[in-house]
Amino acid sequence: GVSVLVPGYVVVSSIVTLLLFYALWHRLKSERRISKIEAYLILFPSLMAVISVLPLVSPLLGQMVSIVQDLLCVTAMFAYMKHTKSLLGGSKHLVADKSSCPFAVPPLCCFAKCKKPKMTRTLMKILFLPIQFIVVLNFVVLLVNCSLAYNGFPPPKESSDIPNIPSYMLIPFQISALYTYKVFMSYFEARLRGSFPRTRGRLILATFILCKSTGGIFQVLESKEVLGYLDGLDCV
Repeated sequence: GVSVLVPGYVVVSSIVTLLLFYALWHRLKSERRISKIEAYLILFPSLMAVISVLPLVSPLLGQMVSIVQDLLCVTAMFAYMKHTKSLLGGSKHLVADKSSCPFAVPPLCCFAKCKKPKMTRTLMKILFLPIQFIVVLNFVVLLVNCSLAYNGFPPPKESSDIPNIPSYMLIPFQISALYTYKVFMSYFEARLRGSFPRTRGRLILATFILCKSTGGIFQVLESKEVLGYLDGLDCV
């Protein structure tokens, strides 16, 4: 009831506010001019926190919040790849001499014993394509779901509902984008100075996986009746 909901809302709101103010403080304290990509990567955790809190205010926004989370995560992946390119000095310095492509990353660890292909500029461009493509597709899916909501389609209650179909169609593209992103990280992590760039890339990937897995985990727990419903506040 009220004794649980009100403290919960206060704690969550306080955490989100602190994250947002910390990101803004970190953005403003920099002594040099920060690029738009760096600013987005700094604000990314705060943006994800603000978006993730919205279903607590209105549970009907759950599907739309999930789509926006995907869009923010894949945009952060693309921004990280662009930022890595700028840290290394541009496109001409992306491919190291006599280097190979580490394509034996999960879920294709079975290729670990195979001969690694030589990394070329063409292969590097191919690594960027799935991420660019999935950013555009996520934005299209967001527009499709907005149009469905505008035309009176109710939020999905079952996996077979119409608003879920565009999200299911994205799954193969998301898998290919995650794979190429992991190959990109494996290739460049050793060349990035310090731990912050490498940690940032890993955290973006972990955020995406966490956002995709938590929804399914809670649905399974609800179906097994492990989690019950909590009485909400009266409508005003």
